[in-house]
Amino acid sequence: LDNYTQLCLDGTCKKKHNVILLVLSICAPTLFIFILGIILASILQRKNNMRRNQ
Repeated sequence: LDNYTQLCLDGTCKKKHNVILLVLSICAPTLFIFILGIILASILQRKNNMRRNQ
């Protein structure tokens, strides 16, 4: 526990936090684009199904 508090005082805790934020900032847009792609694909499929039904 002492080592951990020392690490925090040295500023590595902040570094770890920054790494997490960095990973999130990289992952969030890719996830967003991925989800958008799935939504667009499902909308296109629905439109195609409607055309077939008509």
